[in-house]
Parts: sequence; C-alpha cells; structure tokens
Amino acid sequence: MTPYLEDEPLNRSISLKNLDMLNKEHGRVFFTSKDNVESRPEWLHSHAGIPGKSDNGEDGGGGETSAKDSTDTQDSGKRADWLGSAHEHPTPSLSGPRRLSLLRESRPSIKPIVGRQRQKPITNTPKNRPRQDGYSEAPAVLILVDKGSGIVDAFWFFFYSYNLGQTVLNIRFGNHVGDWEHCMVRFENGKPRGVFFSEHSGGQAYTFHAVEKRGVRPVIYSAVGSHAMYANPGDHPYVLPFNMLKDVTDRGPLWDPAKNAYSYWYYYNDDSERNRSRNASSAANATDGHCRNTSDSLVPTSENPAAPTSWFHYDGTWGDKLYGLADIRQWRLFNQYHYVAGPRGPKFKRLDRKQICSTDRCQVLQKVNPKQTWYG
Repeated sequence: MTPYLEDEPLNRSISLKNLDMLNKEHGRVFFTSKDNVESRPEWLHSHAGIPGKSDNGEDGGGGETSAKDSTDTQDSGKRADWLGSAHEHPTPSLSGPRRLSLLRESRPSIKPIVGRQRQKPITNTPKNRPRQDGYSEAPAVLILVDKGSGIVDAFWFFFYSYNLGQTVLNIRFGNHVGDWEHCMVRFENGKPRGVFFSEHSGGQAYTFHAVEKRGVRPVIYSAVGSHAMYANPGDHPYVLPFNMLKDVTDRGPLWDPAKNAYSYWYYYNDDSERNRSRNASSAANATDGHCRNTSDSLVPTSENPAAPTSWFHYDGTWGDKLYGLADIRQWRLFNQYHYVAGPRGPKFKRLDRKQICSTDRCQVLQKVNPKQTWYG
C-alpha cells in the first residue's frame, strides 16, 4: 500500500516502526492499494492467512464446552461493577519517568498470553501455509487496558485486506480496502466476566458464561466478507426495512490468535492533549526529519518487548479513500456507495470506554439467541 495525502501519493518510506510520521501531514492520509481492486489482485484471494486444521481434523467445531461452564457468578438482578468499569474510580494518571519494571508491577495478575512466533512475510507459497492448529500467518493484535478497580479489558484486533459489502436487490454496497475488526473480553480481578463482539458500527455484549467456549476460551464467529463478529453460527439479519441485509457465519477454519500476535498495554490517560502536544514538539525537533512517536501510552508486553508501537498512533485510514462518482468503479443508490473509505485503526475504537459496549444502545445479554437480529 502507498500513503496518499488526499489524492496525491506521498514519497515516504514507511513501516510499522515509523507510521505515525504521517500524522504531521496537513490533511487526511489514506493507505491506498497499489493495485486496482477490481483487477482481482493476488492478495484479494490469497490463502496465506487461512489458519490450519483444528486438532480434531475438522475446520471448526468440536471441543466446545457448555455455555453454563463459567467462573461468572454474577447474582441475578444485580448490577455488577464490571458492566461499567471504573464508573466511580477512573484510572489515575501516572507521572514521572516511566520504566518498564514499574509498568509490570502495576499490571493485574492475569495469565500471560502465548508468546508470539517470529513474524514471516505473507506469501502464497506452500511453505508459508499454516502448519499448526489454529495458527495464521496474519498476526493479530492484543491490547490490554487497565480500567482501574480490578477491571482489565483485553481487546483483540484483526486486520483484513478487504471488506466485501452486502447485497440489496442484487446490488452490492459497502466494499472497502482494509478492514479492522475487534472483540473484547472484560476481566474483573483476573476473572473473565463479559465478551463484546464488534458488528459494523455497533456490536453486542454477553456475559462470559453465555458464550460458546473451547476449553475455557470463548469462540467468536467472523462473518463472511464483512468480518463482523458474532457469538454463534448462522444468519444475522440487520434491522433495516424487510431485513434486507444479513451477515452469515459458520464453523469455518479455527483461528487461534494467541499463536501469532503483537501484544501491548495501553495507558489511555497518557494520550492527553498535554502529552500529544509534547510529543509533537519532540517530533518537530527530530534531527533526521522523521516524525517519531515519543508517547509511552502503548507499551509492548514482556512477550514481545521489541514490538513496534508507531503504527498504533497513525491517525489516517487503513484503506483507500472514498472513490468519487466519476470513478468507473463507483456508483451510488439511495445515498449508499458501492465502495466506501477504509477504517481508522484500533486507537480510535474507544479503548478508554467505561462500558463493555462501544455504543450506548448495546445491552449485556445473558443468553445467546440464534434468532436475534442485530440492532447496532
């Protein structure tokens, strides 16, 4: 992909280690595909990131536990603190020099994630196909956020090269290059209490005991094309006139993101206006002319201490700009576009939210209803 400032390409050598240098540009920056997506480039249909077979020889399913097997002992009818984290006790902002040893001492005692394997380039050659149960060449991103009062949110982010939109009256809407999706598990004093599933501009949350599991880990279903996340396989209609749009999930290849992931702690209080101003001043004084991220708000975990952090602070979009109607690839009907712009990154997904849900309309359900309609 090539960074564009509006419609002009930028002559920049970029990587995950210096991506936030693009923030100094005056205007919106878009990561733009070097290929015309309608030419069906190789990356659009590559199988390189598809996970391997599950341990029972099937692509998915099997090994699930009952949704009732849970450590969640929330009393019926009572509002638990984890439903709205730190609503009376916000996380204090730490001051003074930040040392990694101090960070580790302040972290809650939760089990460490599986160490990430060494990253390898994604290609379509057989040697780079998955070799382990659930392992994918495409790394996931784990961002841990301490909300105070014993609450820790574990956000899992997944990046896809393309989002395939849905069809209405045999017309497809909402395609875009680049796609970030996420789920979140909320812990209270080290115990999982709830799970949030992102779905388009909204999502749905459940108590931890309600969702399907393999062992003690929740199972999440990613929809075909849109990658929206759900708690069960099947059809998931939108709340639109006549339920004309729906997502579809099934028990496809099982992806274990812990086998290949970047993992971090995020201290959102350190992303205050004061700190951002300080960082901008430091970047402007960089001797090599590159804008460097000096914020310590995102800190790699001990499993990958050298993991890059600059990419997280990039505030542009991870995909093409909205194509104009003069572009032969574009059309519009009922003010809906065939192609839309790519999304912004994980930093802009309300990681500091107090509620488990990303929107006020979301309710925490205690049972998965296969016939449920998404309300966004």
